[in-house]
Amino acid sequence: MAITLSSRSVEIAVAQGATVIGTAGERNHGSLSSLGATPTTYGTGLAERLATLAPDGVDIALDTAASASLADLVAIVGDPAHVSTIADHTNAQRLGVRLVNAENDSTLLAEAGELGRQGRYTPRVERAYPFEQIAEAHAYAEQGHTRGKIVVRI
Repeated sequence: MAITLSSRSVEIAVAQGATVIGTAGERNHGSLSSLGATPTTYGTGLAERLATLAPDGVDIALDTAASASLADLVAIVGDPAHVSTIADHTNAQRLGVRLVNAENDSTLLAEAGELGRQGRYTPRVERAYPFEQIAEAHAYAEQGHTRGKIVVRI
């Protein structure tokens, strides 16, 4: 789980009443738990781990990491219409999975703002850079595995 986008997804899903199981490396399990998700590791054996954590099945899946698990998620959920990805552009169409792209929808932004006012959504900033250091900001973001947003001040 890329902790930035995925953590936002977790927080919003939990705020809406969903039971969330999130995949992440062991070092991020505490972060997932603090957001209200049940953490598990990704990789080989994911279907078995999810079957134990969700004995009644998994209703939907969101792929945010491009970790070559999209076909596994379709098999776990049982219906490609119930799987979305923001990361696996290559396999989404082939598998019949919904490819989601970012868009600035004022209605969704207002909902996120309301969750923030209620204390149920907290934007996290990992680092902030002045505009003059935009190259450094980009290089840091490219390393991956951030636990918050990288902000460039203009």
